Amino acid sequence: MKKTLTIVLALALVIALSVAGTFALFSAKTEVVSNTFAMGGLIPENGLTLKEHTAEIQADGTYKLVEPEVTSNDYTVVPGVNLPKDPHVDVTFLENAPLCYLFVEVVNDLPEGLGFAVDTKWMPLMSETAQVTGPNGGLVYVYSENGTDALKFNTNRADLGILADNQVTVSKDVADLGAAPKLDFYAYLSQAIGVSGPQEAFGVFATAQP
Repeated sequence: MKKTLTIVLALALVIALSVAGTFALFSAKTEVVSNTFAMGGLIPENGLTLKEHTAEIQADGTYKLVEPEVTSNDYTVVPGVNLPKDPHVDVTFLENAPLCYLFVEVVNDLPEGLGFAVDTKWMPLMSETAQVTGPNGGLVYVYSENGTDALKFNTNRADLGILADNQVTVSKDVADLGAAPKLDFYAYLSQAIGVSGPQEAFGVFATAQP
C-alpha cells in the first residue's frame, strides 16, 4: 500500500505542473504619473506698478489730476491750498500664484505745514517695539483692506490708493518749505506662504528694524 500511494502522489504532481504551464503569466500595469516643476512666479513683468496721475496746474494756481499716469510730479505750494496727489498700486498676478502680502513705504520729507494721511486700507507694519522702517528710511505699511489684518491675496488688484482723500494738505501758515522737500513712495510684494507673517515676509527687502 505504501508503494502505491507514492506513485499516485508523484503522478498528481507531474500533472499539476503540466497544466499550469499552458497559461500566460498574470500581469498588469498602470499609466505613468508624471510630475513637472517650475518656480512659482509671483508676478509677470510690470505686474507690480506704482504710479500717480499728472498734476496739471490750472489758471488760478490750483492743480488738477489728469492723464497720463506718471512716476513723479512737481508742485508750487500756495498757503492754504491743498495739493491733489493719488499714488496708487496695481498688482497683476500670474496664474496659480501663491498668496502674497503687499507693502508700501512712505518716505516723508515734508516740512511743517504740509501733511497727509495714509488710507485706512493700509495698516502700519509693526515690529515688537515700533513701526518698521523700510530700506529707504520711510515707514512701512501692509495692505489690509479692513485696517486690522494683513491681507493675503493672489488675485489682481488695481488702483490701490495710498493717501486718504488723494491729497497733501497745506496749512495757511506755511511760509518756508526749506530745501526741496519730497514725499516718496515705494511698493513691495512678497509671498505670504512659508513665512510666519508680514514682518518676516518684508524682511527679504533688507529693512532696518527699529
